[in-house]
Amino acid sequence: MKIILSLLILTAVLSASLSCGLDKQASSSLFGNLSPQLVDTLKLMGPKMQTKDIDPSKDNILIWDGGTRFIIAPNTFVDDKGDPYTDKVTLEVKENHSLADYITSHLQTAHGDELLQTQGMIYFTARGKNGETLGINKNRPIRIELPVNDITPDAKIFKGHRDQSGHMDWDTIIEPSKRLIPVPIRLLASRSMGECPAYFGITSDTAYYNKYKIYYTFDTVSKYENTLLATREFLSRYYYLCMPDLTNIYIAHLDSNMWEIDEMMVEYFIKDSTERVNFDIKHLPQTFNGEPIKQFQWDAHHSIIETDKKVGHNYIEAFKKFASQKLTKIDPSRKIPDSTIAATNSPFVSYDALGFGWVNVDYFYKDPQAEKIKLIAKTNKDAAIVNLILPGKKIILTGIPKGDNTYWFTKREDGYNKLPKGEKAIILCMGLGGNKLFLLTKKSPSARRK
Repeated sequence: MKIILSLLILTAVLSASLSCGLDKQASSSLFGNLSPQLVDTLKLMGPKMQTKDIDPSKDNILIWDGGTRFIIAPNTFVDDKGDPYTDKVTLEVKENHSLADYITSHLQTAHGDELLQTQGMIYFTARGKNGETLGINKNRPIRIELPVNDITPDAKIFKGHRDQSGHMDWDTIIEPSKRLIPVPIRLLASRSMGECPAYFGITSDTAYYNKYKIYYTFDTVSKYENTLLATREFLSRYYYLCMPDLTNIYIAHLDSNMWEIDEMMVEYFIKDSTERVNFDIKHLPQTFNGEPIKQFQWDAHHSIIETDKKVGHNYIEAFKKFASQKLTKIDPSRKIPDSTIAATNSPFVSYDALGFGWVNVDYFYKDPQAEKIKLIAKTNKDAAIVNLILPGKKIILTGIPKGDNTYWFTKREDGYNKLPKGEKAIILCMGLGGNKLFLLTKKSPSARRK
């Protein structure tokens, strides 16, 4: 059943007839105050809890189904007394990367009274051989790399906890890790990519270098073990522009932070682009037999200038984006020992975990077009889950019960009371009646901003 819900109006009251009354349960970290029956149903519908057994005395690199990566050093885990735990360890991870995952895990995107836009959420813990919960050695955090669609400079790590109502609050902010982890450089750079030579175009073969020096740097690649070059982050920069000038600039500034060299590359491309365009402008098309320059020649000349401008702009913007990550230097206490994730250069946000539980990659929602909106859902019985979903923004809010089977999605004066005007929205209500799952959604039409 569908009705029109428009966020263009100041007040929208929805009436839904469904049976989704549930007894309140004690809050749990995984699902909050939901009945065991509904939890069992959500487990069947939602993302699965994944498990892996490891030997904690060794280096461990774990890649989970959704792309999350754990880099675990030896002797990372401790027991309840803080002593090193040496028996088998079982890691448990639940990845949430879609709106369906967030709904079936009973999650929302809120930091206290501020809205968040999510890039993915996970739950993780570690247990000993007898099922006991373990801790993490504060001097040996687990490096967690969370996959994202794109690097957003404002992205932060949020740790989440259930409030007394069982609703998720991403209440603790952790800055993403800026330190880099080195990889054995010959493992990292052993393969070519498209026109990009292997080993970052570094060769000590004099004859080969003299023949192909436009693509190569004359040097020994092993010299750069445990430097910024021996990182997946440099690999992504090299694959973007695999020319000796780039490699040489990073080599010349290995004692600098990665972001500082990224900014040097921005300046390099500004200068290079300006010189190329000025060269194009000054060198007019050649004439033939004293005839005037033809229109097709002027068109080609103009096209060359515009192409050089566009290419230069793309390089400048790309390295501005690299610089915005503010990556610093390598962490000498860590190293990826094998090729498990050596060539992984897809976007990710990493942090050093000292505790278990819910973790989120989010950034604060900022929209100058947002307006104060009082949005209420009303049901004929208590609902177990009532959500407002803004799929275009990756925002999901849990309805605040206000009695009389009404649920608010915004607050009055204090806290979040604004929503994006004209944004497509979905209201979802879920619960159990008898042994049946009841689900109701009401959608608004797509609307343009005004």
